[in-house]
Amino acid sequence: GSDLTIDTLTHSNLAAVGNSLTEVNIGTHTLSVERGEFQGKLLGTGLLDKITANPLGDDTLILSGDNSGFFGTVRVSGGTLKTGSVNALVNATLNLVAPSVLTLATSDLSVKELLGDGTIHLGTYDLTVKRGNFSGTIDGTVGVDQASSGNIIKISDGTVDGGILTLSGANNYGWTIIQ
Repeated sequence: GSDLTIDTLTHSNLAAVGNSLTEVNIGTHTLSVERGEFQGKLLGTGLLDKITANPLGDDTLILSGDNSGFFGTVRVSGGTLKTGSVNALVNATLNLVAPSVLTLATSDLSVKELLGDGTIHLGTYDLTVKRGNFSGTIDGTVGVDQASSGNIIKISDGTVDGGILTLSGANNYGWTIIQ
């Protein structure tokens, strides 16, 4: 095995490179992807690198499967990553490199570790993080508290992985931080 770059990640592209239509095992390698939608499972401990080769085209990657078997890093070094499953990145480290964007498209999201300085669009969904150091921008419904509906950034029980999350960027005020 070796590293692989795919322009558009779809089930048909994966079949063309010899992977199953429902899962991709990155192993310890790097898979670089510009755009597409993947509803299957990511596995491994490597790096999924969301890149932008053509900034004028569609540069959105959508991960909407249960990727609880992926323990690696998802680096968004360009464009937009949309998630459509609470477990899209549940055991992964997410590194948002500005000016990249994470959008919670259709559900809440859990992330093992949040790093970087990009932008997070929560919409009406909640983000659960075990640990991290994020200095980017978070937007959504502002001014909520634990008892109301809306955006909550939750620092989950960190007994195994540590439980420190530092938020130091713009627009990170007014959020409910639960520890």
